[in-house]
Amino acid sequence: MKKKKPISVITDGDDAMRNAVSNLIPEARHRLYAWHIGKNVCQHLKDVDTQNDFFHLIFAGLTIPEWELRWHYFVTMNGLENN
Repeated sequence: MKKKKPISVITDGDDAMRNAVSNLIPEARHRLYAWHIGKNVCQHLKDVDTQNDFFHLIFAGLTIPEWELRWHYFVTMNGLENN
């Protein structure tokens, strides 16, 4: 990598990896595999329509302002303000 550090690191969320990334490359963004996000969504959001709405937020390719607007709407519509 010619002495360049990565901008983003994608992992499965393992605590050891999370700590290694934050300690060794603190400026890098740590992201989770989409598969793990999907698994957690299906475990914690039981309503299929809510799951579909959440997946749309992740994979729709929205701009940051669009995403934030839709995220706040999603949270409000599903009563998740205190989570």
